[in-house]
Amino acid sequence: MAKLPVGLIGIIGEELKQDHWGTLKKVAALGYRGLESVGGYRALGLTPAEYRARLDELGLSVPIMGTGVDALRKDRAAEVARIKGFGCRNAVIYWSTCGSNDEVLRDAAVFNELGAQLRNDGIRLCYHNHDHEFLQVYDGKPAMELILANSDPANLAIELDVGWVMMGKANPAAWLRRLKGRVPVIHLKDFHDLAVRESFTEVGSGKNDFHAIFEAAGEAGVEWGIVEQDKMHTRAPMESIASSIGHLKSLGVAA
Repeated sequence: MAKLPVGLIGIIGEELKQDHWGTLKKVAALGYRGLESVGGYRALGLTPAEYRARLDELGLSVPIMGTGVDALRKDRAAEVARIKGFGCRNAVIYWSTCGSNDEVLRDAAVFNELGAQLRNDGIRLCYHNHDHEFLQVYDGKPAMELILANSDPANLAIELDVGWVMMGKANPAAWLRRLKGRVPVIHLKDFHDLAVRESFTEVGSGKNDFHAIFEAAGEAGVEWGIVEQDKMHTRAPMESIASSIGHLKSLGVAA
C-alpha cells in the first residue's frame, strides 16, 4: 500500500486570514507536508519565492499549483514563473463544463496544446475531475474517457479527485489503476451520503474506501495525496483537517 506525503487545499481560509503563519505551523504539526494552490502571498506582500522560503522553514512544500486556460494564453511566461517560484513543477486546470461532445473534444485539444507547451517549460499539466466527467456520456463514453483519449499522456496528467469519482458512480481504485503513470496527485475527499451531492465529510468518515484507494495509488505511481473538503460537516476547520490526517495515519499511509 502506498505511503504518500499528504497536503492540504482549502478548508482553513478564515484561519489563515486571522493568523497565517501560526495556522500553517499547526498544519505542519498535524503531519501535513504541503499546500496546493497557495493563496494570500500577495496580501502578505511576498513574492512566490519569498513565500516558499517561509514554507520551507515549516517543512511545507507546494506540490501542485492551480492555473487556467485564460491565464496561460494571456501570459504563459508569467504563469510559469509564478508556479516555479513556489518550487512547483505541477500545474492543474480545475474545470471543464463538458457540456457536449464537441466541447469535450475542444477542451481536450486545448489542454493537450497547453500541456505540450508547459512540458517544454518543465511543468506537468494536470486536469482535475468532478463528478460530471463520469456522469455526462457522449456516444457511449463518459466525458472523462474522451478527455483522456483525445490528449497525450505526455501532455496531460490527471489530478484524480477520489470523492468526485465516487459521486460520479465510478470506482476510484479502478480508475487509479487505469491511470497508472498519469496521475501524480490525488484529492482525498469523502462524502457521508451518496444521495446528497454536497455531503462532504472528513476523510475516513464517509463512504470512500481509502485502504483500497491507497493500494491502487501505490500501483499507479501517485506522488501526493491532497486532503480537500469543500464544506464543513460537523467539525470546525482545524478539527476537520486533524480528523482527516488522523485517519490516514491510522491506515499507515501518511508519509
